[in-house]
Amino acid sequence: MDVNGPPEWVYVSATSKNVSLWWWSEPMGPNIRLRDFSRFGEPPFSDTMVEPSFYEDLSTSSALYNFTGTRILVEGTVDNAIEDPAWYTICQVDGKTFDSNIPRGIQSNHVSFCDVDGLSPDEVHRLNFSVQAVAPVLDPQPFSLDVFRIKPSPSSNLDHSMVYIQHNSTINAYDPLWSSSANGHYTSTNGSKVVVHFTGTSLRWYGFYDPALGASREESQGTWQLNNIPTQRFTIPRITSATNRFQIGDPHFQTPEIAPGKHRLEVTYASTTGRPLGLHHLVIQNAPFEAPSSSTPTPTTTTTTTTTPPATQPASSPSSSGKQKY
Repeated sequence: MDVNGPPEWVYVSATSKNVSLWWWSEPMGPNIRLRDFSRFGEPPFSDTMVEPSFYEDLSTSSALYNFTGTRILVEGTVDNAIEDPAWYTICQVDGKTFDSNIPRGIQSNHVSFCDVDGLSPDEVHRLNFSVQAVAPVLDPQPFSLDVFRIKPSPSSNLDHSMVYIQHNSTINAYDPLWSSSANGHYTSTNGSKVVVHFTGTSLRWYGFYDPALGASREESQGTWQLNNIPTQRFTIPRITSATNRFQIGDPHFQTPEIAPGKHRLEVTYASTTGRPLGLHHLVIQNAPFEAPSSSTPTPTTTTTTTTTPPATQPASSPSSSGKQKY
């Protein structure tokens, strides 16, 4: 993948196998409500998120992760209407405590729980994000932990990463029928194409909607073809009146898992009416900015990290009900 230097962000799902989770639980199933733009904004990144487990009044939930990079953001979803002072969060990197104030009584995805910048680019850092209950909690699921976003440095190991690629990256070759804005590239011309040359094992396409462009809000269609597999059709969903506002992170499609290597993706707008096809960003699985070796394994999309840290445990081990899950 021809990218000059490291990608803008590396995404690490909170359920990655290299994130040590203590006293967290998974919901019973995916929460479709959280993908409602009118209420929660940009959808969560992870298919499955985790919630703190308040089994005891004074229990502590911790998420630990080792990484290399200059900045890390901890993001999640807040979905409650209760101003509950019974719990608080602590964000530590390399043992130093940073601000972590999760808003109460709101409904939103991609809420910043912690933002630590200015880290050494060449050192392995350790994140410890924890939740402490100090009294009986009124809402047993006050928030969900979604994703860690890491600003990589040239020394970051990206061989098993999910990397964020902007719409204006040089890997995206648009034909002349596409237009661009500060928020993305877009087209409403039937048959217009973009070719993406990438190295990795899968790709996710995220569109955008900008009412300022004055375009249609109705459903439209597109197609994608990866290498020489048969062409696949996808739907660009209708924008309802309740969500007629600027949107990013609108997921359009995800390719299947493929062998590591160099790949060609061709995406075509296949409608004469309806919403434009837009690209805000791509997320590519296992996409180092240097060519991977032939021994690069193929990880799954929900268990990817920027580094492969050693097993990390808190100072005191919890009981068997709080054992490490990943």
